[in-house]
Amino acid sequence: MKIKRVFLVALAATAAVFMAGCQDPAGGFAFSGIGLDVDGTHAFGAVRPGYGRGYVAPLTVTVTNTDGSPTGGLEVAISGPGGASFGLSRSALPSMGAAGSGTFLVFPEHGLGIGRHAATVTVSGYNVDPSSFGVEFVVNAARLIPHYEARRMMLDVPDAIVLDVRTQREFDEDGHVAGAVLIPFLYTEIAERASEILPDKDRVILIYCRAGRRSRIAADKLIDMGYLNVYDFGGILVPPAPPTPPTPWPWEPWPADELVRN
Repeated sequence: MKIKRVFLVALAATAAVFMAGCQDPAGGFAFSGIGLDVDGTHAFGAVRPGYGRGYVAPLTVTVTNTDGSPTGGLEVAISGPGGASFGLSRSALPSMGAAGSGTFLVFPEHGLGIGRHAATVTVSGYNVDPSSFGVEFVVNAARLIPHYEARRMMLDVPDAIVLDVRTQREFDEDGHVAGAVLIPFLYTEIAERASEILPDKDRVILIYCRAGRRSRIAADKLIDMGYLNVYDFGGILVPPAPPTPPTPWPWEPWPADELVRN
């Protein structure tokens, strides 16, 4: 019984300390409010694989006490499936008085793999309602694939777009892959027409040309424009020649009897 009595006394003392921290000078309960200068989702943008530490500028977040009562100590945490992809400059902020503020940094970790990384940042405390915002970071690169892999993806991903970046004459006379969409290889034309013809940046794009040079450059351009699933299956008529590097697998032409001619 004595042990139980001591425990209850300690519990009551702890509760009294907490309640005191929540009271305003007039004696009532005072839960403080906080505001963040970031809301919604902050996009850090897209980078190529191999980026180094400090390559992406961190996000500075300011937390402000929007009420007259002290906030008490605040905790800063990252959660969600991509939580490990981001870091914080600090995980706690000291109590803020009326109109007080504090800051912390959020940044993507270095060396992340290809893909979209997303998480939620939350600031919370005993005396405040939690406030949150999202962060997103993309690591992206066009993936070079052999013809047989492109064929498989055309079957497995029905809404994939097959993109031909040769000239109109080549498309009509030399033949093109069935169902292909044509955007002739001009750097400015890719930039101007892609948003019209390829509005969904999450959609799978399978890109090719005659020998692999134009498809490689166009694929990189699409990546720079924010497209996330770009696959380059190179040249369909002749093997790559310098300065285009050879493929890691034996090159074979696309079967002539499968090419469509207009």
